[in-house]
Amino acid sequence: MFERAFLFSFTVNLVSHHFHFFFQEYFLFFKVLINVCSLI
Repeated sequence: MFERAFLFSFTVNLVSHHFHFFFQEYFLFFKVLINVCSLI
């Protein structure tokens, strides 16, 4: 039971970290896209 809870928390941490990183990358891409659109 304890191992399962530990694995679950580890997975949640990993997923949230990956999601945060992905969100940052996406936000950067979106900002660049807006800048390019404003130039055109």
